[in-house]
Amino acid sequence: MMRCICVLIILVAMFGLLSAEVIEVIMRYMLFMFIFFVVGCSAFHETPSPFGDVKSQVQASPEVIAKGAEVFKYRCSACHSMDPNKSQFFGPHLAGLVGRKIATVEGYNFTAAVQQEDIIWTEQVLDDWLTRPQQMVPDMCMPFLGLPKADDRHALIEYMKTP
Repeated sequence: MMRCICVLIILVAMFGLLSAEVIEVIMRYMLFMFIFFVVGCSAFHETPSPFGDVKSQVQASPEVIAKGAEVFKYRCSACHSMDPNKSQFFGPHLAGLVGRKIATVEGYNFTAAVQQEDIIWTEQVLDDWLTRPQQMVPDMCMPFLGLPKADDRHALIEYMKTP
């Protein structure tokens, strides 16, 4: 937009329709507006909170964690454990999952497709994963189609965050 106005002013000046004083005033105004927008727009970039991720620091209620344990029991425990010392026959343990890089559980043989992924298990990534796991890693051999209810996903994530 600004470029179009500059070109228009230059063309008008070339044909002598505006005096030099008027062009100078317009150019100063445009320079002021440019600086105003650059400074104004740069003020809107996202800065990290000095308090960190407040959502992740708030402890979930015992009821939410209990619901998450129930979701884990019926939807995850056939293949996964929350105990890092238990056998990992079908799937890796999920202890300490939040904040961990995908495919980094020692002793578990991950598929090549999973090992190639560059995913850190944040709360948001877990929510996306629990919603649409096959879209995140299409070649994964995990027979899990996702959790459609947001409350179940939230409760499960809160449960997995507990030590």
